[in-house]
Order: sequence, then structure tokens, then C-alpha cells
Amino acid sequence: MPGNWILKNIKLDYLGQHQVQVIDPAGPTLLWQCELPDTGDGELALLAPLDGQRFVALHSSGRVFTGQVAQRQLAELANLGVSGDLGAWLDQAKGLLWVAARHRLQGARHKQLLALNLDSGELAMAFDLPAFDLDLNTLQPLSAGRFGFYGRNDKGGYKFRQHWLGTLDSRSGQWQQQLLDSKPTPEEVSIRRQRFIDQGRALMVLPGADGIQAQGEGFEYPLSLLNLDQPEGSWTRPVRLLSAAAMDNDMGDIEALARIAGGQISSSDNGDWMTFLVCLTAVGFCPDQDAAWLGWQDGALQKVSLAGERLSPLFYLQEDGDRRQPERMCTKAISHIQVLAGEGLVLGVGEHDDFSYWQAQPQDSAAPATLAEAEQNRQPLACSAYQPPALAVPPALAALPSASGCVTISTSDLESDAGCLGALRQLKELMGPLQQQLQQAPAKAGMLGKLLGKKAPATAVRPLYLAFCDSLGRCQSDYQFLATALHTEGGPALMAEILAAFSRWPFASQLCGGKGEPPFAELAFYLSEHHVQHLPVLAAYFNGIGGGEGVHPYHINRTLAVLNDAYAGTPELAAFLAAVPWPYNDPSFTLAERDEYDEWDDDEDDDDWDDAR
Repeated sequence: MPGNWILKNIKLDYLGQHQVQVIDPAGPTLLWQCELPDTGDGELALLAPLDGQRFVALHSSGRVFTGQVAQRQLAELANLGVSGDLGAWLDQAKGLLWVAARHRLQGARHKQLLALNLDSGELAMAFDLPAFDLDLNTLQPLSAGRFGFYGRNDKGGYKFRQHWLGTLDSRSGQWQQQLLDSKPTPEEVSIRRQRFIDQGRALMVLPGADGIQAQGEGFEYPLSLLNLDQPEGSWTRPVRLLSAAAMDNDMGDIEALARIAGGQISSSDNGDWMTFLVCLTAVGFCPDQDAAWLGWQDGALQKVSLAGERLSPLFYLQEDGDRRQPERMCTKAISHIQVLAGEGLVLGVGEHDDFSYWQAQPQDSAAPATLAEAEQNRQPLACSAYQPPALAVPPALAALPSASGCVTISTSDLESDAGCLGALRQLKELMGPLQQQLQQAPAKAGMLGKLLGKKAPATAVRPLYLAFCDSLGRCQSDYQFLATALHTEGGPALMAEILAAFSRWPFASQLCGGKGEPPFAELAFYLSEHHVQHLPVLAAYFNGIGGGEGVHPYHINRTLAVLNDAYAGTPELAAFLAAVPWPYNDPSFTLAERDEYDEWDDDEDDDDWDDAR
């Protein structure tokens, strides 16, 4: 089955290593999951198929991994020793990985463009880049062996600001740059999230910082397209008119914008300038057309050509679903646009905890003649919830922890009741096979387990932690997931069954969570609140993980504090305290806990902490 797979990256916030899933899209079904060692800090700069048999992954630290899909083998090919933001491009035809990064060389930090041979793991080429400010993550392949970058100077004062397009010829090592006629924003006006790159066409879209013009009671929003391969094809044009009524101070102060539009640039207006420019929240390039879709902070959506022409009306999203309100206008920010084959759209709407995915199929429709007409005559675009199927995980893979102890639970939607309950049921069914797997392979516990395994058998521990993932790309730790699952109907009962199953594992006391706490500690904590009927289950859990002076402070400072406060004086608490080992039955027992985010602890403290565990 060569090449019949896609790749997905999984990473929990501040916990564990990056995981790579190799997926058969027909199911979708998980074929293989592997862990990239020593990648806990930082992001993946590139994850892509290398050919029909292999994939390549580049971590922001410069570690390069290759995976042999058929053989289920992962290897670290090279460590480039880079740091900070970097740009990457994979030349599949030649088997070269190009990386633009700050490369540490003899104690100094040099910007370089590196070419890594993915067959030998050796550097095929290396070029020094200019010392001035380049956005390395704007690396784009151009024609005839050239590579393009976007750069800007860091000189104070707006009138002294400049930005340019730079190219490096990999055949000769020659660097050239072309100054742009426009001016960039001051550094204090950050629009980095508003730089959208189409690497296949060497294009970058960003707000046209110095193109704001007043029109009536509103302001024209300027959009710039930079063509790194053909700079003469770059342009800046107004694509939308934001009226004073629509802005309502959420898109910048009107008086401040009037001064900017009149050429009166002052640092006191930088905040309002940035607020206006970041109204553009998403760009989706059309794979089969010379066009792109623009998403806005107020929920508006429009299509433009790559020449700057408006190709559609200004749409507003109409959400279906609520019978009492079958259609309503969406005013949430469009923060993600994916253009599918056939011009269908997948839209990420909202931000943070109020985020959802919608799908739409826009029909061809002419754009109004003027920006003002487009604003006054917005057109509805019917949308529905986007919910791809959940990833199917074969039982043999589901119960196989990664090297660092990660067990992945896949569901359809982590935000819905059905998705949460499905994940809990899956975890419940997994407890038996997971117990068998851990009993059969105690030596394959990962680096943390190997280090701690050198201690006496009575204190040896192996890591085990959970990653809850859904088909929409979200990934949550048990701390994040259980806060939602607890409030679903039937959720607490399933959580109690999972905890009871874990308590029966004969080696429960020899396991630890991702941060050293007992496994399922978060689940036990959530059950301790307002669930007095589950105190016997909690008692069995504390017996399972064991007591003594070397207990982890998590439950002392959280779970038991809640129990002793919420159920003080009740017979249920008295029975619980009589059933659990010391020190869990001693309300006066205290245990200091190190702040996990405290970076000032020295190595000696770390050693003492490990010994205590």
C-alpha cells in the first residue's frame, strides 16, 4: 500500500513529546503511530511524505526524523543545531530538505540556508544569509534554484522604515534584494499572524500598512500581495470598506485611523493601527484557481483574485441547526479557511473556547461595483457544522503506549457530549488490554521509565498519561478533557468505572503520570467534587497507588483537601478515611509542592525531587 496514507501531528500543551500518526484516509484508520524523542519543547516546522514509503519531520530545534512506514521504523537522521523561528521546504524530487534558520556556529548565531540530504543525513549545501532582519519562516522556493525571503529593517521612525524581497541563488550563492515601494508597520504594530503564505506559488499576503484611506465615514482596508518570484507582480489594493458603524471601536479608534490615513504617523496611535490591520483574520488560497478567500474578524467572507480583483459579494455566514432560530448571522471571527476540491470551504469560526468548524459551498456570484455597495449589501452564505468521521484505531495500536507513556484516545468531537462520552467509553474498554500490555512489556517504558527503573524495584515507576484527540485536530490532556466530560450526563459514572479498573491493576503504584503525579490523578480529583457516592471508588484508588512518606503531593494538596472540606463530619468521609493508607487519612499531613512552571530550580533540587519520588 505504498503512499496510500496521510500524516497527522499530535502534541499536548506543555506535556509529552510530538506524536506522528500515519493514517489511511479511506477509513480513516490509524496505520502506525510513533513518537519523536526529545521534542517536548518547540513545534514541528515540517511534517510531510518524502516518497511513497517514507516521511520526514523537522523539529524547531533542528532535529530531523525519517519514518519508514512499511517497516514501522523511526530514526533521527540529523540534528542541525538551530534555534528560533525557521523556514523549511522539502524538495521531494531531489531528496533535499532546505532549512533557513539561525545556526549555532562556534558560539555565534549565524543565519544560514542549509540543504540536508535525506538519504545520507549529511549537509549537501550551506549558505550564509545577510545579518540584517529576515523573516526566516518566509522561505519560499523560486524558479531556477533560487529561494526567496521577506525582510525589513529595524530602524526607528516610520519614515525610515523599509522592507524588501530577497533572493539567494543556490547555484552561485549570490544574494540579491529588491526594495519595496511601500513601508512596513513599526515593530510595535505586530501583524505576523496576518502574513499568509502560499509556498507553492511563492506568494505572501499581508495587510498594506501604509494604504489606509478614508472614504466617507469609513476606511478602506488595503491588502498587499508580494510575489517573491516576480516582484513586479506585487500589488497593494483596497479590498474592503470598514464603516464607522461596523467598527464600533472593535476595529480601531476612528480619530486615530483618520490621523494615520492623513499621514500623521504617531506612536500613540500604534495600538489602534494594529487593531485595524488585524481585522483580516484568515486567508485560504484556492488550489485550482488564481484566487483566495479572505476571512474577517466580524465574520465576513469574500473572494479575491491573486491580481487583487474582488470576485464575490461580501458574505455573512448563516448557521443552521437551532429550530427556534433556524438561521442567524454569525459575527464571530473567521480564524481558519481551507479551500477543498470543487471550491467547498471548511471554516474555523470563533476563538479559544468558543471555536467551531463550519462547511459551506459558495456559488459563483458577481462582486458589487464598489466597496461601499459590497458593505451595504452583504449576502448570506448557508453553513452547516463540519464533522469529519472519527479516527478508527485498531485494538493492537490503541493499547500501545508510546515511549514516553502516551496513550491516545480518538473521538469525533471533544466539545460535544456525544464525543466526550465516546472517548470515556473507549478508555473504559481499553483498561483491560492496557493492563495486559503494560504487564507484558515493562522494559519499554521510555526514557523516564529507564531512568527511574534504575532505582530499587519497590520504587521503580513507568510513565502513563493520556492524550484525547478528535477528528477536528484538537488534542487535550486529561486535565483539559475531564473538565468538560465531568458535566456530561453519564460522564461521572464512566469516570468512576475507569478509576475502579485502574485501582485493580497490581502494578498501579509503579506508574506515574506525565508530570510525575499518579496516573488518573486528574480523574480522581474531578470525582472528589460533589460525588460522594464515589468515595468507595476513590478509597480503592488510593489503596492501589499506595501510601507512605514518598507519596506525590498532588492528592495531598488537591484531592484530599477537597474531600476533607466538602464532606467534613459525614459518615461517608469517615468510612473513606478508615479505608485509605497513611498519609491520605491524616488531614494534618502537609507536603510541599514545587511549582512546575518555576524555572529557577537548580539541578540539585531536581535530583532531590526524583529521589523523593
